[in-house]
Amino acid sequence: MQHRSCEERVARRPVAWVAVMFAAALTVSSARAAQVEYGFDALLDTGPLQGTGFVGTFSFDTAAETGVGREFLSLTSLDFTLLGAHFTRDDIGQGGQVILDEGRFSTFTAAFFPTSRSPVSDIAFGFGGPGVIGYIVPPNMFGSGHYEILAAAVPEPRVSSLTTAGLAAVLAAARVRKARPSSAASPRS
Repeated sequence: MQHRSCEERVARRPVAWVAVMFAAALTVSSARAAQVEYGFDALLDTGPLQGTGFVGTFSFDTAAETGVGREFLSLTSLDFTLLGAHFTRDDIGQGGQVILDEGRFSTFTAAFFPTSRSPVSDIAFGFGGPGVIGYIVPPNMFGSGHYEILAAAVPEPRVSSLTTAGLAAVLAAARVRKARPSSAASPRS
């Protein structure tokens, strides 16, 4: 059996601690970052499309969130269909943000200016305040509506997987360290 000198054992410990600290940092950062998805239920209350309802979904990544003050995070997706016309995040002409106040969801903003195959010439979410929709039907007939946010879905599995992997790495490093014989019990050569 080969025995390591005291200097060799001490030299290897920082490497183990660096690995443990890296795993812990990965666990903490992955726990904060999440792809969060919400649904929304919308109803146009006034104007030529009064009584028209539709539903949609949107998502955003919380990786850049600090939880302090008012924050604007980019939408990573937005999908809804209004009277047969499908709208996505790629169609957004203005806005495209989620607004958080002190780390809590407040509203999202997005404005669309479709050029064809749409019942509206523009439709905007959140610019008049949380939950407000404004729209225009050609040739300049205005209307408004409201939307309600539905409960957030569970974060993507990648977040849970990274958190679990980081915790497993920390526990494994602790177990290996505990299993090593102490230097007092080691025979000297």
